[in-house]
Amino acid sequence: MVFFVLIGVIQSCIPPQTETSEVKINISEDLTQQYILELSYRQHQDSLYFFLSHPNASYRYLAANALRSFISTEHLDTLLSKLQDPVPEVVGAAAQALGQLGSQGVESGLTDAFVRSDSVGDWVQTNKSILEALGKIGSINQHEYIAQVSTYLPTDTALVTGMARSLYYFSRRKIVSENGVLKAMSLLNANDYKALIRIYAAYYLKNTTLELLSDQSDTLLHFLRVENNSEVRLPLIEAIAKTKNDQVYQYLVEHFDKAKDYREKVAIINNLHHFD
Repeated sequence: MVFFVLIGVIQSCIPPQTETSEVKINISEDLTQQYILELSYRQHQDSLYFFLSHPNASYRYLAANALRSFISTEHLDTLLSKLQDPVPEVVGAAAQALGQLGSQGVESGLTDAFVRSDSVGDWVQTNKSILEALGKIGSINQHEYIAQVSTYLPTDTALVTGMARSLYYFSRRKIVSENGVLKAMSLLNANDYKALIRIYAAYYLKNTTLELLSDQSDTLLHFLRVENNSEVRLPLIEAIAKTKNDQVYQYLVEHFDKAKDYREKVAIINNLHHFD
């Protein structure tokens, strides 16, 4: 009953809408924003799609953001059209929603939406969202393209994070390659990259096959020795154990007694089966 009363209040109280190009979230004072959240809570997907065409950018953003919780391709074309929205936040939210669908049919739309010339930086977070979405639905060719990107500097934190997350999502779908391994290992440098980026890179390596890691045991062992963050070390232990290298075995056995984090001890025990 409260829900339908709220609809009536909104319809009678909202003045004619003018187009806005700026996302401003003010849930406590904006009845329409409250209504969109109510639609999301009640899983009214069709009504949320209505707001994707609203002239108010804030409403389009909230609707696209809410659709991340739905796994339905019923209105796929409508959601794809939001990748041409003039507002970066709306495009980013639409990209994230499309990534959740798991449909490879949206790959070209996502790549076309990526803004390659962004001197002001307005589209950085949107590009990050697109990279992450591509990791969830992209092909092996897209994986290779992302793995070979060399223009992102360590200071391009958002883009590098998007790339690391993208590779991680690819690896969860068993899409890995030699270029991906090399890129992931380059992201393990603690002097250049923050812990979150190193964690995603380490999990990419954890999800990689023995064939791709067998020649990288020395480099991986180096990163494992110098890494101080257990959240990075845990997946690295799983990755490096796959190499079955004698030096790796010796290090893991010696480190077992020294490890202060019990999770590392558990990881070592769980991965000793890789060795003869």
